[in-house]
Order: sequence, then structure tokens, then C-alpha cells
Amino acid sequence: MNPLEYVAGEVRRQLAADQGLAGVLLLGSISAGMDDETSDYDILLVFTDEAMAAHPEYREATLRLDRKADVWSATLSELAAYDRHGYDVRELLHAQYPIDPEGTLRKIVEERVHYPAEEIPPLVSARLDSYYDGVFRSLKCFRHGFTFGGYQMAARSMEFFVETLWALNGRVMPFLNRAPYLLHTLEKLPFSQEETRRLMERIARDADEASQLKLLDRMLEFMKEQGYYQVQLDWEGVLEKEADLHRRKGD
Repeated sequence: MNPLEYVAGEVRRQLAADQGLAGVLLLGSISAGMDDETSDYDILLVFTDEAMAAHPEYREATLRLDRKADVWSATLSELAAYDRHGYDVRELLHAQYPIDPEGTLRKIVEERVHYPAEEIPPLVSARLDSYYDGVFRSLKCFRHGFTFGGYQMAARSMEFFVETLWALNGRVMPFLNRAPYLLHTLEKLPFSQEETRRLMERIARDADEASQLKLLDRMLEFMKEQGYYQVQLDWEGVLEKEADLHRRKGD
């Protein structure tokens, strides 16, 4: 059975606290499409503020499902107060809605996981600069024979790359382990979903220098197309020079 239908049916069957239940969110690996037979259900029960105030026992609500379930409760006000720049909001990025009859939960979640338009340009610029810095330092470390630093900075660059992409698309970043599987949710990508994912995983796995250069070259072009050429200009050619030095070293 579809997980959404199953969770919705069990919630309605098991919870006597259905009055005041505003809706249910399915989170975690199942909602991200990364689940297997060992995956838990991660379920957020959302109650109206009035219902929670009248029935504090709703905080301890549990469900008995066909596999382990992590269940917790919140009010509509608490959900709406999730910090957009906080860690926990990343779980909402790929939320699914087993129960949301009025669309209230979806509206709140979408507002929390999307950046206001005015926040996007400075955030993208800052994260893009950090991505460039990670690549620059990784390549420089490898050129000087500092292997540990090369690997560490390559991995670090991927975190900023992910945050750059999601911010460019107006959304908070996901948990890093889920990012390659959520590329399909983004409209603006430097390569196809498949190629972007391949490069991300190759760089994160072994800091492959050819992959770093390929992604860097495309990002310099792509982000110029997106209106972020100034970030590249602020490097005053140092980034491109390091990339060229690295290419000559490999010849």
C-alpha cells in the first residue's frame, strides 16, 4: 500500500485525538524516496493550538505501524515558527502529507522552506564564494602534495555547492546525504540531474580533480548566466589561475 494511504489510515484508526488534529506530515527517508525495508516512519502529528492546550497528552501520542515509527507532535503555531535558517527545517523540505484536508500544513511548510526573494541574491553569492574557495583550496593542496587537505576541502566544497544550488532555486538546503536524490526538485542545475549527481558523488568520494575542474568550469559559466558573475570577478583571476596551474601540472 502507498505509504501516505497507510499512514493516514492508521492515524485515523488509532488516534482518539482526531478532533483538533490539523494534519499529518510524513518525513525522513521515506518521504525523500530513499527508503528500504529497514527505514523507519518519521511522522509529525500537527494539532491546533487550542486542542494541544486542552489536551497536553497529545504530546505523547504514538502509533503502532508495520515497522518502527518515530512519532512526535507539534501545534500549527510551532510548525509555522520553524527557523528557516535552522537545522530542523531541512526535514520539511521533502515533506509529504498523509492528512492535510485544508492544505494548511502544505502552505505553512512551503513558506518555511522557501527563501523570501530579497534573501536569495546575498545568500547565493555568499555560498557560491565559499564553494569557489573550497575548490581553490582543494586544488592548491593537491598541487603542493597536501593530500589530506585536498580531500577535506573537496568534501567541504560540496556542502557549499549544495547550498548554492538550493538557494539559487529559492529553497533551504537538504541534509547532505539526501541532496543527490532530490536534484529532481530543482529547476536550475548546471548539468543534467544525472551528470550533476555523478560529479557530486565522485568529488565527495575521492576528490577527483578532473571532476572538480569540470564542475568548476561549468559553475563559472552557469552562475554568470544566473547573474552572479560578480562573485567570480571578486576573485580577481586567482581562482582561474589556480585551475590553470593544476591543469598544467597534470600535463
